[in-house]
Amino acid sequence: MGPLPPLARANWKQFVRAVSELRERFDARMIVIGLPLRLDGSRGDAAEVALRVARNLELSIDVPVHVQDERLTSHAAEEALRDAGFTGRQIRERVDSEAAALILRDFIGQHEE
Repeated sequence: MGPLPPLARANWKQFVRAVSELRERFDARMIVIGLPLRLDGSRGDAAEVALRVARNLELSIDVPVHVQDERLTSHAAEEALRDAGFTGRQIRERVDSEAAALILRDFIGQHEE
């Protein structure tokens, strides 16, 4: 199975429903959200939004929600896709899903025992 498509931006109830369905479908024990920090590691508006979404999602769904630094993952995802032979439009269509996979890989790597 390949990467999942990104969730469409929708109202909160639809978003929570979509995440809940995915959590149940894959029996997920936690949710990891990318944290878009600035290159210097500081939090900007986008990071604050991600943190707010994570807090609210954890209140809405019965699993822990974690955030993971996502700096440079889109760039790394584009490079990986280019190296795999994808071009232009194909990369644009796949970059978010590939970046999400990298964010999850980084999270798992930091939390392995």
